Amino acid sequence: MRSEHDDHGTELRRLAELTHNITSPRDACTTWRALYTGLRSFRDDLIAHIHTENNILFERFAPAQVL
Repeated sequence: MRSEHDDHGTELRRLAELTHNITSPRDACTTWRALYTGLRSFRDDLIAHIHTENNILFERFAPAQVL
């Protein structure tokens, strides 16, 4: 699953490139502004989800390191 999270990170960076960091054009209509608002919300939720899994949940169930 961590590799999937890496893939999602790559796709989020691409989304940011394509949308000028998810900034709607100045002359965007209400529908386009709503789309960009939804994209920002999706990005933020996905980043929080990935952080929770990678840094909290996965760590709780990782095998103990033998020193």
